Amino acid sequence: MALSKKVSKWVDEGLLTDDQGLSIIAFEKGRKAGRFSKGLFGLGALAILIGVLAIVAANWQAISPSTKITVHIILNALLAFGIFVYDKQGKETKRELCVTGLMGLTLTFIALVGQIFHLEGSFGQAVILWMVLSTPFVITFGETRISLLPWLLGFITAIFYTLTEYIYPAFGGDIGYVVGMASIVLIPIGFVYLSGVIGALNKPVLEKLLHTSGVLACVIVTSLFCHLWYGLGREPVESISVQLPVILVFVAAVCVVIFMKVPESEEISIDTKALQQILIAGCVIGVLPFVFPHGDSNLIGALSFIVYWLVIGYAGQTSGAHSLVTAAILIIAIRIYVVYLELFGTLLVTGFGLIFSGLVLMGMAWGARKLIKEIDVKPRVEVSHD
Repeated sequence: MALSKKVSKWVDEGLLTDDQGLSIIAFEKGRKAGRFSKGLFGLGALAILIGVLAIVAANWQAISPSTKITVHIILNALLAFGIFVYDKQGKETKRELCVTGLMGLTLTFIALVGQIFHLEGSFGQAVILWMVLSTPFVITFGETRISLLPWLLGFITAIFYTLTEYIYPAFGGDIGYVVGMASIVLIPIGFVYLSGVIGALNKPVLEKLLHTSGVLACVIVTSLFCHLWYGLGREPVESISVQLPVILVFVAAVCVVIFMKVPESEEISIDTKALQQILIAGCVIGVLPFVFPHGDSNLIGALSFIVYWLVIGYAGQTSGAHSLVTAAILIIAIRIYVVYLELFGTLLVTGFGLIFSGLVLMGMAWGARKLIKEIDVKPRVEVSHD
């Protein structure tokens, strides 16, 4: 819906006065003015940058190692200087672009030094070193997704290589399996916990990114764990010497969640209690396929998946996160339909089976839509109309 139509609707509903509506439209038009010229300028700058890089790449072998390192250091220093200058001037976008550029050039500088001096090392080691060097700048100056999102992706990559190159090889056999399960469970919870720490530093965007990543990772991992009941993953460990540590890891994760203190924030759509419900349910449901012997069971896998998303929907309902409730209803509806296909898939080869399947799908879509519309969501914030 166009902005003018939205504003007109708000004015008709008495949410805005005529003058307020006109002011909003004028403000948005002014804010969006000049986008075309700015876009062309950005494309021109990008073309120049690509051209420079192409010229450098074509003559890379002819450039001496000392020149490469010197020029790279100068570029890094200029970007670092730009960060301080634009930060003092309050030019947020330019500062964020400099932070992102410095992160990228820091990684290429590590690779350049390794290439020139023929240092032995893996890509994982380079990423870990890059994370150590880049994080202070990002935590200090990063304020928007322009710099924080690339940093978060690099942070996740560094964690992956730390586990695969240092943590897992230090253990073997069943102990390595326990360490793997601990990592899968504790890392998402650690992200959520870290978001609370970052929130205390007045970094709302980074807080939201870490919080969202942690919760999303927990939901995805738990949903995937439900499919282990199908026999697609590793068989349950029958040795009590391994079962017990796995259980203890999940119990420890639950305890961390229970005593987790996540500050309330406008950037976070669900409250701490709902968050704890989602994470604890993920820990409990996630551990089941690993400690209880079982054969392939489509029904148990589907039920565990549906139960988990019912918990997510309940958490969204109690916290007023309507989008979470909507997602839970739709995903459960889709999963129930998949169960129907699994149980009666052979009927699909006939015309009656196709017709009946279509009616079932339409009925479920209608029911899910009706439920979403009629569900009573408690508001999180009371709006004052003073």
